[in-house]
Amino acid sequence: MTRPINDRDLSVVIPAYRCATFLPAAIASALRSPAVEVIIAENSSDDDTLAVARAWRDRYPDRIRILETSRTIPVVGANLNRGFREVRTPFAMRVDGDDIALTSHIGHAIARFKADDKLGVVSGLYTNIRATEHTDPSHAPADPEIPPEGYRQLSGVEAGRFVLGWDPSLASTGTIFRMEAWNEVGGFDPTLTWGEDWELWFRIARHWSIGYFTSPITLYRSNTTGLTSGHLQQDRLCFQYDYIYTAARRLWPERELRAQFRRAFFRSARTYCGSALRAVERRRFAEVPGRAVRGILGLARAAAI
Repeated sequence: MTRPINDRDLSVVIPAYRCATFLPAAIASALRSPAVEVIIAENSSDDDTLAVARAWRDRYPDRIRILETSRTIPVVGANLNRGFREVRTPFAMRVDGDDIALTSHIGHAIARFKADDKLGVVSGLYTNIRATEHTDPSHAPADPEIPPEGYRQLSGVEAGRFVLGWDPSLASTGTIFRMEAWNEVGGFDPTLTWGEDWELWFRIARHWSIGYFTSPITLYRSNTTGLTSGHLQQDRLCFQYDYIYTAARRLWPERELRAQFRRAFFRSARTYCGSALRAVERRRFAEVPGRAVRGILGLARAAAI
């Protein structure tokens, strides 16, 4: 692999858990970036993830560093924080251990950060891939060009409105943070089991500009063995939506966002009700009352906004 010229402005953080099959391609994509350091936050996996990470570290000891832990951290955000707190560069890019970061957006993003010291985070779109695709680290996928007009930047209420709608849905892998902004808001929420990247955008957008490219910046692979998939299989998405919307409403009380928040809370309430029905179908009757009550309270909250 040809080593790129290092950029002392950028680091890459890779949270890695039970992704031994996919991690080589993720690391290779990080090494194709101009990052001065790749920090792998290995999360005490029960497969060969740590061994794979160590083998790559041994090949690139001046660029790769591994953070090991003796026991699994059950929340992705908490493990991400472990990696991001080690960053010593002005900017850091997230690359999940089962995804592949594209690199053509990086130079554009860094240039925009340097041109605007109130720009806090830049991301872009993603392309879904199957589990069997792009697992060979020696074959770099095609990296689309970023058209000059393919970028949006928002601030203030417009930024809050975009994050609340989250349309288009932005990639987590390939997102680049200004570390000053990341540190100011306190990093990822260590309690969320889903949506930790989306929730962080609400807090950054409150005081910083946000930007995104309208082109893909990552190849997203659904990994059924990861922590997030495990939480989704437990049908706890309703709790995460409720938590995120409630926290966001406290942060964004503007009247201009009232109708959009009302729709968001109605959507959250429907998610609770659907979860209660699925609990009945699965004969997990003990879960039904709590989810149903939360759904009813959510409808009342939405109506009161």
